[in-house]
Amino acid sequence: MIYIVFLNLDIDKCLDSGGKWDYDRKECIKGIKE
Repeated sequence: MIYIVFLNLDIDKCLDSGGKWDYDRKECIKGIKE
């Protein structure tokens, strides 16, 4: 399940950059940093 590992890394990067992770679409939704 290497894909899951990379996906989790993407989620971490996404959250670190202030975005939200869309689990249905499996992509990062960039949020506006305050």
